[in-house]
Amino acid sequence: MVCCRKTSNRFRFIVNASECTGNETILTGASTLSLIRIRTVVNKTDNIDHTFRFFKMELLAGENDMKTEVKEHGCIMKFNFSKVYRNSRLQVEDHRLVNMFKSGDLVISEVFAGVGPFALPAAKNKGCTVFANNLNPCSNQYLCLNIEIQKLGGKVIPFNLDGRHYIQKLLSKLNE
Repeated sequence: MVCCRKTSNRFRFIVNASECTGNETILTGASTLSLIRIRTVVNKTDNIDHTFRFFKMELLAGENDMKTEVKEHGCIMKFNFSKVYRNSRLQVEDHRLVNMFKSGDLVISEVFAGVGPFALPAAKNKGCTVFANNLNPCSNQYLCLNIEIQKLGGKVIPFNLDGRHYIQKLLSKLNE
């Protein structure tokens, strides 16, 4: 069951049935999902407890394929939702921060870059050089793919280290 709540001209999809208030439309069946361009509906079954910060999920409807592609702030990002942590609620704050930067005059270090929702727009839209790190090797793999898709090689420099080691490595380079 997927609850669908209309807010202005957009729909908000609620997978967790406990969030439904009774004022939503209930969506079921593959034909309904295809009408609104949804391929996969999942339910998060656990809290984040893994070193690499992703959720266990159960398939509720559609294809058993967790790979997705999103476009935020002019950047296309591909990733496997079941193997990386991605919180779309952070995109407003990411956008606000990127808009504060002046074009081309910053070097940024991001310790927990994920698949690049902050690093990619900072480099692409503001010309910043971004050192982007993530401990999760799968996140780092998708970050590298997304850098390639945006043609940002040399502008976004990916690292796959523990946050503490990443910071130590950057500080030692600065002190050289």
